[in-house]
Amino acid sequence: MKLINRERVKDFLLMQISALVISFSNVFSKLAAFEDGITMKFLMFYGLSLFIMMLYAVLWQQILKRVSMTIAYSNRLVSIVWGVVWGCLIFHEKISLFNILGTIIIFIGLYVLIGGEYGEE
Repeated sequence: MKLINRERVKDFLLMQISALVISFSNVFSKLAAFEDGITMKFLMFYGLSLFIMMLYAVLWQQILKRVSMTIAYSNRLVSIVWGVVWGCLIFHEKISLFNILGTIIIFIGLYVLIGGEYGEE
């Protein structure tokens, strides 16, 4: 039985947190798009979106120090899943069968990739 490598768990959690963070940038961008013209709410949402992108850039650099580029880029796809979740919860969008199928494909791909990369030890 393999023991779980704590550093790998930390790396994985950092990648998932970064995907969650960048997904909020998209939420605030969409909220800004609902505004008519350049209003205070537009500037607030747009500013929050930019701030989150800067925070994500810092997280991304930390991730690239710790994991291979292949693993890091593949985990960015999780932000798409968060986008579907936020679309449903915040914007009351419908989740289609294709959304669910796409989410399953993303997670299968991550499992295959991460299982192959981390399972070699």
